[in-house]
Amino acid sequence: MRTYKVNISFEAQIENELLGFFRSSYVLHGERRYLAVTQFSPTHARKAFPCFDEPIYKAIFKISLRHESAYLSLSNMPVELSVPDEDGWVTNHFFRTPRMSTYYLAWAVCNFTYKETFTDSGVAIRLYARPNAIERGLGDYALNITKKLLQFYEDYFKVKYSLPKLDLLAVPKHPYAAMENWGLSIFVEQKILLDPEVSSISYLMELTMVVVHEICHQWFGDLVTPVWWEDVWLKEGFAHFFEYVGTDFLFPKWKMEKQRFLTDVLHEVMLLDGLASSHPISQEVYQATDIDRVFDWIAYKKGASLIRMLASVMGQSVFQRGLNDYLLTHMYSNAARDDLWNKLSEAMQREGKDINIKEVMGRWTLQMGYPVVTISRNDSVDDSVTISQEHFVYDVDAKSRDPELFNMSFQWQIPLTLSIGNSSHLSSEPIIWVTNKTERCTEFTRWMMECGFSGTLIRWATSESITTSKTGGS
Repeated sequence: MRTYKVNISFEAQIENELLGFFRSSYVLHGERRYLAVTQFSPTHARKAFPCFDEPIYKAIFKISLRHESAYLSLSNMPVELSVPDEDGWVTNHFFRTPRMSTYYLAWAVCNFTYKETFTDSGVAIRLYARPNAIERGLGDYALNITKKLLQFYEDYFKVKYSLPKLDLLAVPKHPYAAMENWGLSIFVEQKILLDPEVSSISYLMELTMVVVHEICHQWFGDLVTPVWWEDVWLKEGFAHFFEYVGTDFLFPKWKMEKQRFLTDVLHEVMLLDGLASSHPISQEVYQATDIDRVFDWIAYKKGASLIRMLASVMGQSVFQRGLNDYLLTHMYSNAARDDLWNKLSEAMQREGKDINIKEVMGRWTLQMGYPVVTISRNDSVDDSVTISQEHFVYDVDAKSRDPELFNMSFQWQIPLTLSIGNSSHLSSEPIIWVTNKTERCTEFTRWMMECGFSGTLIRWATSESITTSKTGGS
């Protein structure tokens, strides 16, 4: 095999729109100051330099930035060598990056100041912002929780943070709330700077969840990247799920995963996914104009709900071992949804549980919508019930935006948790899997059911009444 080296000389303009390599500004003491920063995701690295910036194309980057010495420069890696010249300029040469996807490359040139802290393992964490914001301590909160979160994720995934430093950069303008560039996460100021004397609890909660989300991406997204845009939920679903798990770690009394997840994630996405205009969580992408549309609430919120279902079905410790194996196997590389299913299935098999995760999750990710489960007590001596499922749609007469994706004959493999007893005492029983359109069950008489997936309607049908409820899972 031959290796070729290609040298390309090129020039490009610094953009004024907030994409690619762009210019921004702020006012300090009545003087306007400028900074230049990047936003390459999803396909804007090509605006800054010649490259292939699709997620599957990974490379090692060696970045050098030359600028006036009054400014500082940042990139994914620390500065290896700083060389001043006679013109009052300086060239910063950064250490080589690990093998990474192009759109996670980042750099910035600004005259900000910073505060820093270190993890127990020696990872340097710095928060850069306008000098007056640093002086007032507005970045202290985000800096402190980032230190805790790096340790939390390392303990949860059993995979070390993979770079020697993590910079958090607060910029006055940005197209998104934040961007999880590897080792240089960029936030709009309102999502990372906090004045505790005037900030509400809801603002504190929102800012916390943004930081938790972006730090999770250092593993799901940066370290392991989806092969293609159709599986963007593999990173966004995990980051959205861990918004609640990670925030629970920081503030257990907020009960984010047990309560707020149901209202903010599950119920919201059920409203969307119950429409005929919904779509599968995995969407095919054929051209660049298709990419932005895959970053929607179905990818984020349904993705998070499916991951929550898996954690419930597998059990916390088995789920964590599966994620550990997935991350270690595909670190510095790409993974598709089948790679995740395989590792989770292997984790289950090691526990003696023969559940084909791929077969189960294929229905949930490749079909739009979710099922309504109807449980009917039969008029028979064995006190049996009939459990049936069908695709739930708010308006069955509505037209789908893609008729090929809309099919009322959809079936799911649905994990139901059975609890036996009454309101004073309930005993949990093993999960019942509903895999057929209709099933007969004779194993219980006094019953309540919860759906393992956090997005299924359960309808109780008896001779007296029919009621419908949304359930949040066991």
